[in-house]
Amino acid sequence: MARSEARLQFGLWRTGLDGHTSHAKLVYAVLLTEPTINQCGVGAVRTSRWARDASLTIVETDKALRELIAGDKILIDEDTEEVFVRTLIRNDGVAKQPYVLKGALREALQTTSPSIRRSLARELRKLPPKQPDGVSKTGAKVVYPDPHATADRLDPPPSPKPTQKAPETLFDSPQKGSETLHGGGGGGGTSSYVATQVEITTAARAEKRAPANPRPITKAAQDLAKAYYELVPLCSFPGIMKICKRALECGYEFEPIRAALVRLAEANRAVTFDSLRIEIDGPPVRAAPGDDRFRAGLALAARLEAEDDYRPAPPNLRALGGTA
Repeated sequence: MARSEARLQFGLWRTGLDGHTSHAKLVYAVLLTEPTINQCGVGAVRTSRWARDASLTIVETDKALRELIAGDKILIDEDTEEVFVRTLIRNDGVAKQPYVLKGALREALQTTSPSIRRSLARELRKLPPKQPDGVSKTGAKVVYPDPHATADRLDPPPSPKPTQKAPETLFDSPQKGSETLHGGGGGGGTSSYVATQVEITTAARAEKRAPANPRPITKAAQDLAKAYYELVPLCSFPGIMKICKRALECGYEFEPIRAALVRLAEANRAVTFDSLRIEIDGPPVRAAPGDDRFRAGLALAARLEAEDDYRPAPPNLRALGGTA
C-alpha cells in the first residue's frame, strides 16, 4: 500500500533526533518522505536521490546515513538494497487503522533482508496485540489483524526445549505408575539396543513387590544394575539385573563385573551376558596347530570319516589337517 504523506511528530527534533547533526536530521526527514518506503517502513536504497533531495553530496549523505544507523534510527541492508525506518509503523498511526495495518503487515512479509525482518518483528511486537473485531459506521464487520502473529512469521521465536525429566531409578523415585523408556547405550551399531522399548516399574511398586530379605546374590545383582543405571539411565534395569545375576551364579566376582559394566558403558556397547563375559575373560583364543583342542578336532574328524554313513567334510575343515 503506497503512502501519500508522512507524519512528523512534534518531539522528533527534541527527543527522537536529539544529538544528531543537521545533515542526519535532514536525511531522516527525506527518508520519511521517500516514495518507495511502504507503511511498515521498508523501502529501496536510493542514496543519490536522497542526496539530491537534501541538497547534499553523496559523501555527506553517506556520512549522515551511517550516523542514523549508529543511532538505531534506520537499518540498511546493502545485499538486498533495502532500508528500514525503524519507528515509522509505530509513529505513522498505522496501527489505528485496521485496513491500513492489514496492508502494512502484508507488505512486511515481502521484506527480503533477514536483519530487517528481525528488526521489523521487534517493532511489530511493540504494537498492541490483536484488537477485538468491531463494526464500522456503516454496519460492516471490521476484522483487526494481528501484528504479533506477523512478527512470529517474520522472526519465528525459538521453539521451547522439551523439559528434561529427571532420571528415574528403580529405588529412589517417589513417583508411582510406570514409564516407557527407550534404549540403553549410545552406539548406533548392530550391537546397540538404542531402539529397544523397555517398560520398567517405578520405585513404589518395585519396593512393594521386592522380598523383605532378598538373597545375597540377588542383592548384589541389584547393586550392580543400579551402578550401571547411574551411568546409562535409559536402559532396561530388569534386563541388566538379570544378566548380572547370571554372571554371579556362574562364579564371576562382584568387582570384575562392576568394572566390566563401566567399560561397556564408556564404550557405548550393549550389555549382554556374552559381552560381559568377554569383557571380563577377554576374547576367546583360536585353536592353533599343536594345541590339544586342535588335535582333538582332527581325531574327531578321522573318527567320523571311518564310519559307514560318513559324509565328506566341508573343504575348509579338510584343509585344517586332512585325514588322520
